[in-house]
Amino acid sequence: RRRGTVGPALPGVQLRVISSGADRPLGTPMMGTTPLAAAGSGGALTEGRYQFAATFVGADGQESGSTQPQSLEVAADGVITITGLPAAWPAGVTGMRLYLTTPNGATLMRAHYTDTPTTSFTFASLPLLGARCPSVLLVPMPAGQIVRIFNGRLLVASGSMLVYSEPWAFALRNPSRNYIPFSSQITMLEVCDDGFYVAADNTYWIGNDITTSDLTTVRPFGAVPRTGATVPNSTDVWWMSERGRMLGKNGGEVASLEEENVAVPRAQSGASLFR
Repeated sequence: RRRGTVGPALPGVQLRVISSGADRPLGTPMMGTTPLAAAGSGGALTEGRYQFAATFVGADGQESGSTQPQSLEVAADGVITITGLPAAWPAGVTGMRLYLTTPNGATLMRAHYTDTPTTSFTFASLPLLGARCPSVLLVPMPAGQIVRIFNGRLLVASGSMLVYSEPWAFALRNPSRNYIPFSSQITMLEVCDDGFYVAADNTYWIGNDITTSDLTTVRPFGAVPRTGATVPNSTDVWWMSERGRMLGKNGGEVASLEEENVAVPRAQSGASLFR
């Protein structure tokens, strides 16, 4: 959602999704506090170093980003007690998953699930471990002024930063790598089949890999905010620039439709309609 009057593109406030005729926040919220894992005695755990993390699960099955993984040393015949789990869950959360590694292991795997809030839980023995945690160290996607979907990822232009989600996990991103910074605010983001166009200080083409090494400058100028659009019944996109309308095709092929015939004053914002 964007709030404000018509004018230059404003940063987003919230990322939300429409489902069954109603809107709700995108994804499942993360835990607001970090639970604590502590080793004790009187159980049947094998000696070794264990790691622990926890996630929330939403009504649609989406999992939140994990809590910061914790590492602890457990003696032979020990237990692991988890405390500080949230006594109340945010709206939309229907379950909680706890993850453990095997002794001296590195992969967090599903160890316990509950659909009832509880503030503590004890592992007296190692349970039958399930699937690995899919959201270790992932965080929610930010809101932004432009949102698109490309190749199984959510793309968000947030100020001068292009942020993209993990594959088929539209609500989550890896904060250490899923972003490309630009030197000025992003004013256009439009998607083709094999890549997409981004306008900031210049206009760029980014291919399937979505990396800075795959960033190609296709025009030495940007775009008018809010004028990006798709051409119906095709894979082409178009936008308004300070040199007239631009047509973008697959592979980063850009055509100037009227640059030789018009002189367009620099605009703060615009709107587009394909007819």
